[in-house]
Amino acid sequence: MFRRPTLVVALVVLALMRFAPSVAALEECRLMRQPDVAGGRIVFVYAGDLWMVARTGGTAARLTTHDGVERFPKLSPDGKTVAFTAEYDGNVDAYTIPLEGGEPTRLTWHPDVDLVAEWYPDGKAVLVRSRRASAIQRFDRFFRVPAGGGFEQPLALPTGGYASFAPDGGALAFVSPSYDNRTWKRYRGGNAPQIWTYDFKANRSERITEWAGPNEWPMWIGRTIYYCSDQGGRRANLWAYDLDRKSRRQVTRFEDDDVRWPSAGSDAIVFENGGYLYVMDVPGEKLTRLRVLVPDDKPFARAEFRNVAKWTKGWSLSPSGKRAVLEARGELFSVPAEKGDVRNLTQTPGTRERDPAWSPDGRWVAFLSDASGELELHVVGGDGRTPDRQVTRGGTTFRFAPLWSPDSKKLAFSDKTRTLWICDVATGRLQRVDKSEYGEIQQFAWSGDSRWIAYARPAANNFTRIEMVSIASARSAGISDGMTDDVSPAFDPDGRYLYFISRRKVDLPAFAFEYAFPFARTDKIYAVS
Repeated sequence: MFRRPTLVVALVVLALMRFAPSVAALEECRLMRQPDVAGGRIVFVYAGDLWMVARTGGTAARLTTHDGVERFPKLSPDGKTVAFTAEYDGNVDAYTIPLEGGEPTRLTWHPDVDLVAEWYPDGKAVLVRSRRASAIQRFDRFFRVPAGGGFEQPLALPTGGYASFAPDGGALAFVSPSYDNRTWKRYRGGNAPQIWTYDFKANRSERITEWAGPNEWPMWIGRTIYYCSDQGGRRANLWAYDLDRKSRRQVTRFEDDDVRWPSAGSDAIVFENGGYLYVMDVPGEKLTRLRVLVPDDKPFARAEFRNVAKWTKGWSLSPSGKRAVLEARGELFSVPAEKGDVRNLTQTPGTRERDPAWSPDGRWVAFLSDASGELELHVVGGDGRTPDRQVTRGGTTFRFAPLWSPDSKKLAFSDKTRTLWICDVATGRLQRVDKSEYGEIQQFAWSGDSRWIAYARPAANNFTRIEMVSIASARSAGISDGMTDDVSPAFDPDGRYLYFISRRKVDLPAFAFEYAFPFARTDKIYAVS
């Protein structure tokens, strides 16, 4: 017989079980970008929207939901307002929004892109950077924009990037030029950004960094300017510059990933590393990795039916011509020429397949897949029933589209190391054909008996010459002498001739009124027996 306390406990357990799925559905968030901190709150960008979370982490709350991208959030000194850049009203402008949510207020109205850089320490204005008045459109300039609305005022500085005010607002630490959107790493040279300070009253600038590589994201706290630099090794870490001693020291020592988007409040710095958010207390400089949960419905992660015709890239015809294999959005589809069903041959939404090639015997479709983390050769049954099989292993570089031998036993392909390879499909064994020191080998052809392969090899004189190699003996034969530019080798079906295109016809007619020599109709088709 149940007692009343036992029944109450059972009801509580059932209630907890009812709500457990909603809690369990939350995942620790990654790829949080451009965070900022003030007091006990942090704002950051995730999936193109602004989010807010406690300084200690936890479940985040969404601040914006617009279809456009919101970015570069900055909390006001009193922690009540967020300034940010958004794609509202058909343009990219600066806005503010209450931290607790509400309707955004537009601050700028210029057709050029306006990026929020920082709040003024008194909270009465926002520092914005824009190319609207730059002599060269590659660089931004700073503008002071009243937080309550009004005309912007340009600063005297000719260029501007990321910036941070001195506590009293009398000076500014800034980057010139900014570097964070570059697609290369470990750059050393004249375009590397440097950290400068600017005294408003004296109208004087001073460079405080000396490292030849990139120095980015200055943060002025007290008499220290923190910033980001890769001076200490392969990864960008936080550094600190003492304004009184004129000395620098490395603060963080991450080795797996760079410190990105650091931003400072009055007593802390927040940044992203490896997709996670970290908070560093100041002046103690103690690091804490935050666990952030985002209650997002993940609309773009849901499975859905979609017409992928617009994303079709690589393709190959079957030997019969009745079907074709198409690459679209990382999947391979077998489609009929007239009647029949469309077959998804790979069905791997977590990986990308590319460059399909149907074997001459019609049994297999070869392709490149990144399922292992590197591009490797795979084969899958052309009938849609034989499963995928990985052929090569141990890849270390980008590979280009494969080409079947006529007997359907081998595949030829090249890669970014400028090497031409032959792969045995049954065993996965690789045979190196040739390597050029002067360019990628991307034009090659099989002989009809699958015993030879001809290819265009880049040479030192910027021409390509035609070479031919025996698969069995690795014996090579130079078809052209390299004194002309020869491309596109192709065997005839009977194996009697090797055709190629050569730019060796030179006719130099001179104009009557201008001594210019046009080179016209230089490309001709040639054959070698």
